[in-house]
Amino acid sequence: MTRSLDRGSWLAAAGLIVLMLAVYAVAVWSMHRFPLLRWDASLGYALALCIVVTWAAGWLLKWRRELLATRGLLRSLTDPLAIALIATLVVGNPLYHILNATLDWGPISRVAYLVEQRDCFRVGKGRGPQLILRRGSNRDERVRLDVPKRVCEDAEQEQEVILEVKPGFLGSPWVARYAVQPGR
Repeated sequence: MTRSLDRGSWLAAAGLIVLMLAVYAVAVWSMHRFPLLRWDASLGYALALCIVVTWAAGWLLKWRRELLATRGLLRSLTDPLAIALIATLVVGNPLYHILNATLDWGPISRVAYLVEQRDCFRVGKGRGPQLILRRGSNRDERVRLDVPKRVCEDAEQEQEVILEVKPGFLGSPWVARYAVQPGR
């Protein structure tokens, strides 16, 4: 027995695809517009909380609807977990970046970094050219900064880059602006 989809189902599927593409575009934009200085515990805790809350809400909705009897306990726990993981990656992470930056009224601190390495030909997975920066002589404190290809190509080894860093509303420092200083 084959089941055909009516026009409304096709429109709903097309609308869902367009919505998913729009959410992905916002996710990529937010990661480039509000880059974190480094991944830290605040981000980890927020994403873990997003997973747990989304999983619990999905499980409760599913449990109330199916009463665990139709597919078994394991299936009723894993389906909402998969949805929670996907929702956290697609919505939670960008939302964290946006809220952390837009609600941040903290002071700007200017920090000098040096170009350690350039990755101007990095393409794919939503990433573009990057400068790998280090803070002075401290080789342990590195920052990856997404930049336009032209900026990447013009940057030189050991060239100074000034980052304007804000503390972040949710506790994750982020790069508000950067300026590549003229070569020596």
